[in-house]
Amino acid sequence: MVSPSLWAQIERTMIDFLAYPGTRQWWETRRHWYTEEFACVVDEIIAKGSEPKAYATYDLRNLPSS
Repeated sequence: MVSPSLWAQIERTMIDFLAYPGTRQWWETRRHWYTEEFACVVDEIIAKGSEPKAYATYDLRNLPSS
């Protein structure tokens, strides 16, 4: 069992990453790896339709070149 405060942290992270189309595409092809209970949780997060913002504080256009 996960405490409510720990679950809140996990859920916020999941919301951030599941907002990205690539992560959602990955989920569609790998959903069967997980229990139906967990899959329903992920599906509910995706259904909320959050905007991608996990990397919003970074200026990805100005990354240093290798």
